[in-house]
Amino acid sequence: MDQRIINAVHGRQTLKLRYYGRYRVVEPHACGLDRMGDELLLCYEPAGDSWQRLRLFETLSIAVLPTSFNGPRPGFRRNDPSFALVFEQL
Repeated sequence: MDQRIINAVHGRQTLKLRYYGRYRVVEPHACGLDRMGDELLLCYEPAGDSWQRLRLFETLSIAVLPTSFNGPRPGFRRNDPSFALVFEQL
């Protein structure tokens, strides 16, 4: 797992990701491994007003932005069942 992502969750910093050819600015809430062993990011995307579960192997670039967010967002559940192992969560 990219340490920048773990630190962004811990520090409530927004991320800019390139995912499937599209840039997304997201608020990371949890990161870890899914049952297949893939790195997973649970994040809120304010522009779409939606929750996303992103497999990080499908992410082409990651940048930590200087902005932070208040969290967690409504609808966030700690220990989300999508994760087999959680590295960091709000």
